[in-house]
Amino acid sequence: MMYQKIPKNEFDKLFHIRKDRDDNRIIPICPALDDTGKFHMWAPGNGKVIEYKGEPVEQTYFAKEPHSECDFCFKFLNCMYQRATSWDIMRLLDAIGNDIYNLSTCLAKIELYHKVRNDKDIEIHRFVETEVEYIFAVCRSLYDLLQKIARNLWRNSKSFKHSKKELNYSFAKMVLKGENLLTKEELQQNYALTPIFAEFYVKEAPFFKMLRDYRNNIQHNGLSPDYIYKTENGFAVHANSKPFSSFNVWDKNTFLPNNLAPLNPILGYVIRSTLSAMNDFVDIMKKENVLPDEIAPAYLLFMKGYYTDKLSKLSEMIHKNVWYSN
Repeated sequence: MMYQKIPKNEFDKLFHIRKDRDDNRIIPICPALDDTGKFHMWAPGNGKVIEYKGEPVEQTYFAKEPHSECDFCFKFLNCMYQRATSWDIMRLLDAIGNDIYNLSTCLAKIELYHKVRNDKDIEIHRFVETEVEYIFAVCRSLYDLLQKIARNLWRNSKSFKHSKKELNYSFAKMVLKGENLLTKEELQQNYALTPIFAEFYVKEAPFFKMLRDYRNNIQHNGLSPDYIYKTENGFAVHANSKPFSSFNVWDKNTFLPNNLAPLNPILGYVIRSTLSAMNDFVDIMKKENVLPDEIAPAYLLFMKGYYTDKLSKLSEMIHKNVWYSN
């Protein structure tokens, strides 16, 4: 995504953007799909918006319908691009979008490792272990990126203008005191949060703490993930291994002999829970009336990428496709 100061009338070339906008929000110059199915691409240059030919390969774009069934509409990013495009927030959104693409790539890589599992020249256990570590670390860091956006939006809310209490930059410091989870009442007392906003933090805190503890045990305490087993059906972990057993997402009927449980539901659950938290956050921001109107109300923002189809199948990873097909 490119940002430059360009005269407001230049953005009238973007057919999907409202012409009656009356604020100074940044207009994201990303591709858009018209009603005939043609992509329009733009770039800033010499104080103008210049259109050029092409189609996105790995990029966000605006459209009424997805260009491909593999493209993914992430409600959080759609809402933020439509309603919260300040300079500070746009840079955070770019980081979040990059993390989401990386998570989808991790899922594709693990599936690839399964396909080459019997190649005697490749030792895949470390490959899979490092992907699992990375997924947990990225999901944990997404909470901090979300928190920075929350802090920015809170400054512009009526509640903040009344209380003058800043939110913390860190999600951990928002919801934890030492290793203890803060209550709704404590959050309201510390930050003058509205009840619905405080409830969001209380709801997300237990899952976030599990992500944080897992990441901390690996990065700071030198612990490695529990052994990941290679099977003909897919990668597995022992059903009693921590923290995986704490997520309570397995169907015991899917276990292999020796109490081996599928890894896929864990990865699907961790990523889906993180994305769901971000989607719940924008729902709350709408209810709190913090966000302005959409800049492209007839359109949605989609993520096009090599592996974004994985993001639409997270629920299937948890409940249906817990093992890979042979």
